Amino acid sequence: MGLFRTIIAIITAVIVIIFAVQNLALVEINFLTWSFTTNMAFVLIGVFLLGTLFGRALIRVVRRR
Repeated sequence: MGLFRTIIAIITAVIVIIFAVQNLALVEINFLTWSFTTNMAFVLIGVFLLGTLFGRALIRVVRRR
């Protein structure tokens, strides 16, 4: 099972990196009172990492019940 998860993680990471590299345009991010311009690749990778962390945390909470 560990090898399967590793392979899936590598494939997912490669897909996310390819998608991010294909979207290198600058975007403006607005959140509450903050506003900044950054590369869309950073936004995509950041959102992916945050989603992964929150997903793992949710799985741990559900498994404890």
